[in-house]
Amino acid sequence: MGKHLKEGMVFQIPLWGNFGYAYAKYIIFENTRQKYEAIKIYCTHTKTKNVNLNDLDLSSYIYQPILLAGSRVIMRKKIWEVIGKVDVTEEEHIIPDFKYIDSWDKSFFLTKNLLNRTPIEFEKVKHLEDEAYIASGNIEIRTTITFIEKEGKKVEDYLDLTNENVAYRYKIKDTIYTLDDIPKQYWGKAKD
Repeated sequence: MGKHLKEGMVFQIPLWGNFGYAYAKYIIFENTRQKYEAIKIYCTHTKTKNVNLNDLDLSSYIYQPILLAGSRVIMRKKIWEVIGKVDVTEEEHIIPDFKYIDSWDKSFFLTKNLLNRTPIEFEKVKHLEDEAYIASGNIEIRTTITFIEKEGKKVEDYLDLTNENVAYRYKIKDTIYTLDDIPKQYWGKAKD
C-alpha cells in the first residue's frame, strides 16, 4: 500500500496492555467547506495480527464515527498498520451528528453536518461522539478499555492507571457510548 491514505483502508490498531488489535475503516466526510478524516472501529478485536479482512468487513462497528487527528503522522511513523482496503458505502458517507462542549461556559451544542452548531440540552446529545479530532494514542486507550470491559475483565489488570493519559481516559469512560448502548434510531443522531 502506498504512503497515502485512501478511503476504505483498514487500520490494524495495537491495543494497550498486550490486549491484541482492533481494526478501523478510514472514511472521509465532506461538506460544503472541507473534508474531514474519520474512522469507524469494528467490533472485532484479535489477540494476534491474524484477521480475515472479508469477515472483518461484515462485522458491525463498536462506536459512531470518530474524527481522526494526525493521519499523516500515523502513516509516516507506521503507528497503525494498513492491512487492506474495503468498500465504503453511501450510508457511511453521511455525516453523523456530533456534540460540542464549550469549555468556557460548559454549554452544549449539536453539530449538524460538521457545519452548524445549535445550543441543546446535554441529555439529547450525550450519546454522540465529540466534535473533536482524537489522536491515535487516545483512540488506542479508549478502545482497549472498551474491549477489556466487554470481556468482563478489570482494566487495572491490563493498563497502568498511574499513567496520566490512561487515568484520564479511564475516568471519562462512562461518557463514551458504544453502539450497543444506543438505540439504533439515535446512532449518529441527536435525540428529539
